[in-house]
Amino acid sequence: MERSDERSAPSRTYVLTCPRCRSPVALGFTNQTACQKCHEQVAISASVAERRDNFRKLEAERRHKDPLWALALRARPHFYLNPKLLASLSYFAPFVGIMVGYVFAYRFGNYPLAALLWLWVIGAIHLLSSWLLVQRKPLHVRQLMLAQPTSEPGHPPQCRVCSSPLSIPAHTPEVAASLDCSCDHCGADNIIGDLPLVTPRPDLYSIQSAYQEVFGGLMQQRMDRAYPFILLVGFLLLGGISFFVVQVPQTPLT
Repeated sequence: MERSDERSAPSRTYVLTCPRCRSPVALGFTNQTACQKCHEQVAISASVAERRDNFRKLEAERRHKDPLWALALRARPHFYLNPKLLASLSYFAPFVGIMVGYVFAYRFGNYPLAALLWLWVIGAIHLLSSWLLVQRKPLHVRQLMLAQPTSEPGHPPQCRVCSSPLSIPAHTPEVAASLDCSCDHCGADNIIGDLPLVTPRPDLYSIQSAYQEVFGGLMQQRMDRAYPFILLVGFLLLGGISFFVVQVPQTPLT
């Protein structure tokens, strides 16, 4: 067993290394594996294979019961979560409000209602865009949990924490939906299949630390959930005030 003191991987631990080049090797699924760097065949003892299989079983059960891990697995980059789309919603909100106000009120001379509709439509669109921004956060957690791709084609992905090669099951019907695994060397959980779009964070070892990094503390999470509705209430009140302010000059004095 070896430990690396590299600054980028403070918890790097190797269970099995290649006897020729000393690189970590994937433990595979049989009693023999191959080094990805020098292609040396490495035998796996019965004790190591037993610990490997028991470890994978226990880790799979743990991940299956973890709601945060399930949240990261379900997260997908849907088109409506695209940052460009969300930015466009906020940018075009005033123009959409103007069109709605004109069609339903302004062209009929009802200027107070036009002002009210303009602000209410802006508030509704900002409610939608702010809520969608919150829905993007699980996707960021998923990105932090993604295994790192290798530069060599055909090689398995590397652990996001210790950069050891991962053992990926064959895509049989039984494991077709299995998109996650634990590193046999350091024990870090990894999600397989997507290409990471964020800078690797080996310091975020667990799903709990990644969730805390993205969502913040309990108070921050409450504020993130309440902010879209606070914003909407503000626009509703502003629309009502505008309605009465514009309405007052049209009311004849008696």
